[in-house]
Amino acid sequence: MLHQFSLGNRSIIRNVLFAAIAVFSIAIAIYLYKFNGQITGFFRIGDAIPLSPYLEGQKFFLHSGKVGNDGQQFLSIALDPLLQNQGTLAALDNPTYRYRRILYPLLGYILGFGSPRWIPFALVGINCLCIVLIVYVMGLILQSQHQKSWRSLFTLCIPSVWMVLSVSTADLLSGLLLVTTIFFYQTERPFYASLTLALACMTRETMLMLWLAIAIASVMDRKGKQLLYLPLAVVPIGLWNFSILQRFPLLSDNSPSVARHFSYPFVGILEKISAFSQAGLTSINLFDIYLFALLIAAFTLINLSLKHGWQHLEVVLITSWLYGALFLISKMQILGHFVDYSRVYIDIYFLLLISIIQKPNIPKEIIFFLGGLGSITYILAFALEKV
Repeated sequence: MLHQFSLGNRSIIRNVLFAAIAVFSIAIAIYLYKFNGQITGFFRIGDAIPLSPYLEGQKFFLHSGKVGNDGQQFLSIALDPLLQNQGTLAALDNPTYRYRRILYPLLGYILGFGSPRWIPFALVGINCLCIVLIVYVMGLILQSQHQKSWRSLFTLCIPSVWMVLSVSTADLLSGLLLVTTIFFYQTERPFYASLTLALACMTRETMLMLWLAIAIASVMDRKGKQLLYLPLAVVPIGLWNFSILQRFPLLSDNSPSVARHFSYPFVGILEKISAFSQAGLTSINLFDIYLFALLIAAFTLINLSLKHGWQHLEVVLITSWLYGALFLISKMQILGHFVDYSRVYIDIYFLLLISIIQKPNIPKEIIFFLGGLGSITYILAFALEKV
């Protein structure tokens, strides 16, 4: 049944091997050069939020004077996935919100054998593996639509990929599950599409937009079997959220989090443009402008595929529209820093790459070429920058 996942195609194998060498080489370089062999450097541990009790007494890489990145939150949960220690709750800025994204830290705990020493390595390793597997699944998608599989290597040109790798968040895992779900949908495997979609929803709540897109596309395409399995995809996340609300009723008010991240349409975008004009011609500001424009161009080019019909791209287009609506109401909490908005909307680049099966191709390839320049800049100027 899963014969399309066999490694029988030499071009796909070559792409995967190249990606693996590139990804692990860069990850090792960051580990050894930037973080001096301290794996916890990948998690941007700051000193503004309480430290996980499982890191106390251990040697770790501290970013002094920093609030701490989302990676620190994922690491805290991975070290104590059942939240048995009260100190873990204190180490989370929004326990119920963070705890909903359980799959990535849970995998880190399992693959790290529950050891505080090995869990950080497991989490970084998961992200490395996810990049390689995204290249693999992209190759399968392109091959199934009679496209050249080497384009799957455009995955490595996405700046967001390297940003997520360097800050250890769950966006690469959710991205892998997104492209895998779309692959199963396109190849008429409704059960497996619902299974990977269920896992995706346990990784990032934004994957519910993919669920909605598949529901709409299934109705339009009259895919009754997919509609039959689709409700099962939201059962795990529904039960998980219910259990969180029951366990932490006093910590379950997420309205401040929503209000902090989203507002009326264009408010955040206009504030971002204003911030650009005030920051001047600094190198960081110019790089920020470059990446912001690149993301908007990616949104736009996905929808140019409509000119040639939307066969095989129904889910891609609908998902991009839902993400576009989210982008329009995003506030500076998301749009303020290029790492934040790049990783939050990383899926747009994956959707753009899938849409390459439909013309126009050259403008999309140009976006990935420009993204490659952005990736090289980020790796050399930021990911490998000494702290």
